[in-house]
Amino acid sequence: MATIESIYSGEIKHEPNGSDNAAKALKDFRGVRNSKMRWLMWRLPYALLIGVAFAFILTRDRYVMYISMIIAVVLSLLVFRELIRSIPKALEDLWYQEIIGEKSVAASPNVSSLCTDSHNKSQSGSISKEVGILPKPEAKLGDEYVNFIRDFENSLNDPIMQFAFGLTFFLVLLSRSFYEFWRWLPKDFSEGLIYRAGGWDALFEGIKLHLSVYLVEYSISEPLKFWTGILLEPFLGFVLGLIAWRMFVTGRYIEKLSQSFDVTPKLEHPDKSGGLGSLGRLSLVNALIIGIWGTFLGGWIILGSSTKYGGFYTPFYTALLVVPVIMSVICFFLPLWNIHVIMAEKMDKTRIRRSKIGINIDLLTRRSLDSALEIKDESPNTNESLERMKRAYKDYRNYPVWPFDYKILLAFITSQMVPLLGLTGLATPLVNMIGSLMQFINKISGGGLQ
Repeated sequence: MATIESIYSGEIKHEPNGSDNAAKALKDFRGVRNSKMRWLMWRLPYALLIGVAFAFILTRDRYVMYISMIIAVVLSLLVFRELIRSIPKALEDLWYQEIIGEKSVAASPNVSSLCTDSHNKSQSGSISKEVGILPKPEAKLGDEYVNFIRDFENSLNDPIMQFAFGLTFFLVLLSRSFYEFWRWLPKDFSEGLIYRAGGWDALFEGIKLHLSVYLVEYSISEPLKFWTGILLEPFLGFVLGLIAWRMFVTGRYIEKLSQSFDVTPKLEHPDKSGGLGSLGRLSLVNALIIGIWGTFLGGWIILGSSTKYGGFYTPFYTALLVVPVIMSVICFFLPLWNIHVIMAEKMDKTRIRRSKIGINIDLLTRRSLDSALEIKDESPNTNESLERMKRAYKDYRNYPVWPFDYKILLAFITSQMVPLLGLTGLATPLVNMIGSLMQFINKISGGGLQ
């Protein structure tokens, strides 16, 4: 059993430093653990850009719609790589800025008096009576944080779930080819076969006939578009599914962070978010991946009426656009909501301190005024105390309640402008007006040249 004498005599051993374990776990963190998959996902954007360049140069019809979709995939992969790089950085910021503490200790009124600084107060351990070990204050918290980091990494690389997401997106992207085939059929195809050619049997025979013609003729007339739709797009859909799973896990663990640890924002932190700005940026990067697809869909809805693709794709894209708009908002705000609630509660708890500081400021101000009326020198300590109290009051008033600043919020709102314009249809009249103006200018230019 440990005694006070043994503690001061230095006979007590210490547990391993939790900071060292956390640093090692963060250094070894792999958002994409499989080396072959990581190699593919890191280099795929550049391979796609090279393919786009060749397609744009060599093909007769430049497939602007299709190329824009491939560029959206490229941007998603590049932003995803930034997401994977940002996760360990954000976790590292929280640990080394001493923003997180042990949940159970923070909630308990009996905190060890051996801890002198704010970090140790939230991380204090107890003396083991069986083995006589005095743990370092951050050892228990460090072990919990290491477990959190490893659980985060394992979830990101869950083989079953990432395959399930990949397969889902594979089928979604493959559905575009079926959509094209269905729209390729004559408008009265089903009606004519059912009521004029002999019922459902004739319908299925007709579909088989049209499908064979579609596969042969379309694959010969537009081989690039056909084979990429059958092979490349589903493959890219599978890759996007792997990304989507990791986005979901990232949001879930941002939310889980506030449930597993006590979060204490820092006053007057340079990031204007109490030191939690790295979480806000992480959620922003997560939401931007979805925002890319919202911009792609919204952009083509806006431009559709002035291009040959409008009648074919605009109805389909309009139905799909609701999904990325809603998902972007959810992906950005929902993981941060619990942290916001905690920050708001801590802000509310400072009301009593602010009130006491306000009373002291009033007393010192009145004393200063009385000294001025009596024409006697004011104590310099009084002025210093007054300024110090004003700064403290301002600090408490500026206590952050969201883990992001206005720049991060502005970046998110900006990323949603094109999708919202496409969804509401507000930009379409402007595009049509610009198109009419350009036609008018062309007519004038053509008339003047004749």
